[in-house]
Amino acid sequence: MNATLVTGINPKILPSIIRISHKSPSDTLHDDADFGPKDQKLIRDTRGWGHTSPLEFVVLIWYVEDMSRACLQQLVRHRVASYCVESTRYVLNRVLEINDLSTLLRATGNADIDNHNVETLQKLKQMYKDNPNLKNDEAKYLLPEAFLTRLYCKFNIRSFRNFLHLRADEHAHPEIRELACLMIKKLRGSLYETLIEDIITRVDSQGNGEMIGSVLGKTV
Repeated sequence: MNATLVTGINPKILPSIIRISHKSPSDTLHDDADFGPKDQKLIRDTRGWGHTSPLEFVVLIWYVEDMSRACLQQLVRHRVASYCVESTRYVLNRVLEINDLSTLLRATGNADIDNHNVETLQKLKQMYKDNPNLKNDEAKYLLPEAFLTRLYCKFNIRSFRNFLHLRADEHAHPEIRELACLMIKKLRGSLYETLIEDIITRVDSQGNGEMIGSVLGKTV
């Protein structure tokens, strides 16, 4: 799996949005690499007070590759977000072009399940050959949950924090936890890190920092 931050609204706008209610000046300059110290404190205090609605003005757009359909089902349950997903209606018959069908599947680590999933795609491939009129919309009912897809997704930071809070947790399903930890990794060292630093601290305390390292070692 890979997740790429495509674009995002510059978080430097956030202090001005928070301060509009009482017209206090921001100390973050346009060319600064980080928030000014007063603005950093303001962001942390506001977050601590639970006044998180200003975070909705900051948006992130991600491109995610090689996610299983099973993980996709979990992701789209985060409804305060936007998704544009690769359609099996148009791409499913690519199984005819692939020799190693395992490359279209998420490996589970269970050989019996992985072999069964490959066999399912082999049967589907043969079905396409035997029936040239087979429609993708019919064939997709045979797809294993491990079948890989890709998508764009858009979160505002308030919703993104909720996603990370639930999915980067040690109790989350391993694949979506991998995605959440990978996204955190991509934001480290950026201005966006200040907006999720409390979640990063909790994630690191659970040992997910090591998980992120192993994930990136395999996929990026």
